[in-house]
Amino acid sequence: MGVSKFIENVIDRNSTRIINSTPLPELLLDLREYQILSDTEIVDLRHIQSSKQRNIAFINILKCRQDHQFDHFCNLLCKHHSKVVHKLGRQLQKDSYGDNDNNGLPMSSTQESLLESSFNQVKLKESLMREVFADKRKRQLFGMLGIFDRSTPIPLEAIKSVWQCDQDATISLLQDLRRCGLLELNEADW
Repeated sequence: MGVSKFIENVIDRNSTRIINSTPLPELLLDLREYQILSDTEIVDLRHIQSSKQRNIAFINILKCRQDHQFDHFCNLLCKHHSKVVHKLGRQLQKDSYGDNDNNGLPMSSTQESLLESSFNQVKLKESLMREVFADKRKRQLFGMLGIFDRSTPIPLEAIKSVWQCDQDATISLLQDLRRCGLLELNEADW
């Protein structure tokens, strides 16, 4: 399948910066976590001695992924401690969120504001997810929801029964999961 033509053009326009500035060895485990790279691809990339050649190989892999995976890659760069890498991530985000008619021209202040807002929402969700899933019990409870059909609303009583939690604890965790964007809630049913 691969990334959209628009994202492919963003990658191509920024390929020199991606090749020269991406600290790929530091990002490999995160790239696997976001399913951008497989275990086999990580092993293959680690065997490439030249960082330039490694990053070129990574770009070729990245082009075979989906747009949302490219977004995850940009977010990883934005979270990096190096100013150069952070700046590259922001530039890739700006380029990829621009509309298709921009032809690589700078974004308007409205587009910049929307991008900044979107970026802040992603960072907030990632922070919430880290907080929620730092607790092993919460991870287990979330995993238990897998027994239910995703297309059918699940009654609160059924979740309480499976989780063996009281109503307050159940509602609290469900609200955390909703804030992370992992499920939808119909609080009218409570």
